Amino acid sequence: LKYVGLNPVIVHGSGPETRDRASSYYGRLLDPRYAIFAFDKRGVGASEGNCCPLDFDLLADDIVAAVDAVREHDEVDDDAVGLMGLSQGGWIAPLAADRSDAVSFAVILSGPAVSIGEEAEYSQLTGDDACVRSPNSPEQISKRMREEEPSGFDPRPILARLEIPILWLYGALDKSQPVEKDLTVLEPLKGDGKDFTIVVFPKANHRLQVTKTGSCIEGTGGELVEGVAETINRWLEEHAA
Repeated sequence: LKYVGLNPVIVHGSGPETRDRASSYYGRLLDPRYAIFAFDKRGVGASEGNCCPLDFDLLADDIVAAVDAVREHDEVDDDAVGLMGLSQGGWIAPLAADRSDAVSFAVILSGPAVSIGEEAEYSQLTGDDACVRSPNSPEQISKRMREEEPSGFDPRPILARLEIPILWLYGALDKSQPVEKDLTVLEPLKGDGKDFTIVVFPKANHRLQVTKTGSCIEGTGGELVEGVAETINRWLEEHAA
């Protein structure tokens, strides 16, 4: 069997993610024509080490090693291997792609295009970090985020260097990281010629699930927002080698 088109290595989010959990989530999003490579995150399941490090260099090196391992399989086109990740994976995937010429594309779900400090401030303002109701209005949050300067790890210089196609998917009701400010980073890069496709789902939360408010207090039923899987598979087909 020769897998068709582009095949993603899964990039972990911030939590202790196993290969089974990752395969379950991303398997719902991808056509079975595509091969998914998922592994237990460092320090989780069968993987050694300590979980969950905030050492992005270390985590990016893990992803580059996974890409190299996938490319050794005869069933996979080694020129059509890329990355797919959610949340913190949106920081790690560009970093890994910047380090490896073997990464040919990326699909990033709810991945911050802003710095760690900006993401943390947004999460605090929305109440997501403590899972409480926020006293701040959307207008107040937007104003505060416009004023917030980058601090900590900042992906902007890396994104400016990348030359691979990337699909960015967001939920407009994401309370974990600032979609509005992400777009102020990504849209100018797209305007400068980057092959970036950006899609925002109006009724989706951080995990691209259907929501009314996006708040963690609301809870989720696990139902993915309509159109997200179709968007990913159509984009992969359009960008297939």
